[in-house]
This record gives sequence, C-alpha cells and structure tokens, in this order.
Amino acid sequence: MRSWRNFSRSAPAVLACLFLGQGCALLFPDRTAPKSQSYTVAPPGTPWHKLAVGDDPSSTDAMKADMAFENPDTGAIISLNSICRKYNKLSLESLTENLVRGVADRKTVERKEVELDGEKALDTTFEGTVDDVLLNLRTVVMIKGDCTYDFIHVTVPKRQIGHPQFFDAFLNSFHTT
Repeated sequence: MRSWRNFSRSAPAVLACLFLGQGCALLFPDRTAPKSQSYTVAPPGTPWHKLAVGDDPSSTDAMKADMAFENPDTGAIISLNSICRKYNKLSLESLTENLVRGVADRKTVERKEVELDGEKALDTTFEGTVDDVLLNLRTVVMIKGDCTYDFIHVTVPKRQIGHPQFFDAFLNSFHTT
C-alpha cells in the first residue's frame, strides 16, 4: 500500500473521486444546478488549512466543491459541497451511496439519522480504498429546501488518532441563512 504521505499529496484527486459519485454535474456544472449561496459554516481551526477547489484560480483539480480543508499533520480532509435543484428529489441513502461510488472495497461501518440545521440528515461511516490507500470516510448528507449538502471527512486510519471533534464542530457550525 502507498503511504499516507502519497495520499495527502493527492488530496484534490481523492476529493474529485469522491464527488464523482454525484455524476458529472460537479465537474461540469450547468446553469440549472447552482451552488447554494445561503449558508454559513466555520472552518476548522489550527492546524487545518484551506485547499484550493472549485473556481479558485490556484485550484489544481476539476472538482467543484464549495470548500475543503486538510490537516497536514494527519492527512485528513474535511469538505462541503452544495448543489441546488438537481438531486433534491433523491433519498438520502441514494445520495450517500452515489457520493462514495468511487471508493473501492467499501463497507458501511455505521449509519444513523441525525439532525443538522433543523433537518434530517444521514450520517454514514465507511471503510474503503482510494488509490490503494485504506481510508475511513464519514459522510453527512442533507437536503434543505431545494439544495443538497454533502459533508465529507476522510482520514487515514493509521494516521488519525481520534480527532472527530473537528468534523463535528464543522457540522455543528453549519446554518442556512
């Protein structure tokens, strides 16, 4: 297996792989599927840093996530993506499975309904591989109004030593306006 350092250098590729599950709409957005402009969320604190994604001119990937952050100490990634008027009629289960379609050898570790910003959301933890690296992935998918919101926390098991509080704080800071 490749080391987590190789994985952490390919963070944009991993995020693109995960978001490919939603179809090509994230890579080739159309005017009928805009991003949500009506939410706030607090970025994770130190040591996390923002990754260039979407329309950012320094972005090295084609993925159209709203935002993504990386912990350079562990290689963990937290991301948020929104898309409106495109997938809001699908079930949370279908959206979740589509989101991780690019993860090989995936198995569901835990799945539970939670409440996020006053709406029902599906919180699912998976194990699987991307680019021959074993990963833990936690996804939270929510539909609010006509928008779908996907939150992802990707960790490398042998590097992540129990830091779910960053992702939980990120989720809890999310509010639509």
